[in-house]
Amino acid sequence: MDYNFCIAKIKGMVAIRSKKVAALHDISGVGKCSLTCIIPILSKMKHTVCPAPTAVLSTITGFFENYEFIDLTKHLPGYFKHWKEEGLSFDCAYSGFLGSHEQIDIVIDFLNCFEIPLKVIDPVFGDDKEIYPCFDKTIVDKMKELIKHADIITPNATEAAFLLDEKQRDIVELSLIKEMLVRLSEKGPKIAVITCVPVKAGVLSTACFDKENNKFYIVQNDILPVEYPGTGDVFSSVFLGSILRGDKITDALNYAVNYIYNLIKHAISKNYPPREGLPIEEMIDEIGKNIIFTAAEF
Repeated sequence: MDYNFCIAKIKGMVAIRSKKVAALHDISGVGKCSLTCIIPILSKMKHTVCPAPTAVLSTITGFFENYEFIDLTKHLPGYFKHWKEEGLSFDCAYSGFLGSHEQIDIVIDFLNCFEIPLKVIDPVFGDDKEIYPCFDKTIVDKMKELIKHADIITPNATEAAFLLDEKQRDIVELSLIKEMLVRLSEKGPKIAVITCVPVKAGVLSTACFDKENNKFYIVQNDILPVEYPGTGDVFSSVFLGSILRGDKITDALNYAVNYIYNLIKHAISKNYPPREGLPIEEMIDEIGKNIIFTAAEF
């Protein structure tokens, strides 16, 4: 079975047993992303999600103005202290969008306080070659510290470039993708994934480096003519859900990339407005099905 490090760290468990995931993400009232993606996907994949909300937003940020943003930074230490006092344990910690850069130190303390077998960090802070307006450049240095504690990281191409102090590119050569993956893994993670990498006009790649087996994998897909929020959260959730149940890395990549692709195609066919997010509830049974694009070593 691939991912021996993952299975070995989840001590004494049968691979098919439901895993308990501490999900440190924000939640938005309208526009599916973060916890409104993560909870249904991981639950469908037979894992238990224990949310730790990092912020509450009235809507997603990309398509709305004057949204309400409730920063939960001051509440998180007490939240995690209660979990510790109750003797709770988790098979996996999975963090994404954090409400402030101060939360990164809180997340690191959480990871150090709980003996968590698998730590997954999606360093959410930018896209389209820019840092999100709710952050400043401090977030980059703080995220560099956070990923040192991860077993798996899943930045997009923009975030990966910032984490490596690389310039943002319109097209990324395969040789540079490999170099970036290795450099990311040298910061701590055993598995480094970069999503949404533009490799040529009209084509995106999702690439992965498995450091313990020294293998590179890539899935390439054509770009669909609309952008929906939450695709990174969907990818990371399906990928993580697959790894937790013992799937091979190539299968996990295939399931995640193809599910997003098919989900976006379905949304386009139904003319769903992007600001409402992807219609996950209509396609939740399609995870792992209709594989169009397949992972290969490169």
